[in-house]
Amino acid sequence: MDKHFIVGVDIGGTNTRVALALLGQPDQILEHHTFQTPAEEGPDHFLAMLEQGVQHCIQQAKIPQEAIKGIGCALPGITNAHTGTALFVSNLRGWDGFHLAGELIQRFGVHAVVDNDVNAAALGEFRYGAGKGSHSLIYYTISTGIAAGIVLEGKVWRGFNHGAGELGFFVPDPDHIDSDWHPNGCLELTSAGVGLAKQWKKLHPGNEHSITAVDVFEAAGNGDSKALKIVERAADYLALSVVAICTLIDPECIVFSGSIAQHQSILIDRCREVATIQVPSVPSMVLSELHGDAPMIGALARISEELS
Repeated sequence: MDKHFIVGVDIGGTNTRVALALLGQPDQILEHHTFQTPAEEGPDHFLAMLEQGVQHCIQQAKIPQEAIKGIGCALPGITNAHTGTALFVSNLRGWDGFHLAGELIQRFGVHAVVDNDVNAAALGEFRYGAGKGSHSLIYYTISTGIAAGIVLEGKVWRGFNHGAGELGFFVPDPDHIDSDWHPNGCLELTSAGVGLAKQWKKLHPGNEHSITAVDVFEAAGNGDSKALKIVERAADYLALSVVAICTLIDPECIVFSGSIAQHQSILIDRCREVATIQVPSVPSMVLSELHGDAPMIGALARISEELS
């Protein structure tokens, strides 16, 4: 067999996905496998499970081990993409400082790259999704948390300390500048799912464990004034972050993703409205086309481009 294959790995706090694609065709997933991420067990236990997942894909595709030429991995948290090292991973115990790329190379005997999952998703959307053909792109995910991936003239911009796009730490209101919002950040705790749920729990003591951001949006949709106030503030804060992005980077396209961005049009509508009023050049603002596959396709794209 003269065909060469690549493996993609999308590590999540809950589940990890493994995928197989042809080298040069990272957007065409041939086989895939999912397993529960051992978030509390440490990276060694994870790697043992990953080996099983990769073998499953290889067996399903009926290809020899030596046909695999590289592995691309998307990791949640601040990551040094140059060395493939996890710097800070809040939802995986024992991963901080872990040289994941080196371990992948040692275990699988092929070239490996590791990147932050949002940066990988940004590259995936830029190459194969909603931002295909654009000059520059911001991939803005609004879900449980908030983060952005930045692609400028075809290259992912990661920042000097590998923290570019950590928009959760943006402070959208001067009333908040003297408060400590760690570890999440001000924008995340006021406008993302984790923050919306916390605000609603304070107003509904006694059933805190069952409350999610979905409850806030449902209550707002039903006319609850307190819920509507929370949602409207979140929309305004997100819009202010978009204004900051537009004035600083002037991207051609902003691609919104994440469970909240995809299903709560009030937020994106407000971002468009405020940007149109405040900035001289408004980028196109669209929803993700790759959805949950964006980090995986981005990870596959990275390893494919490095091997080509």
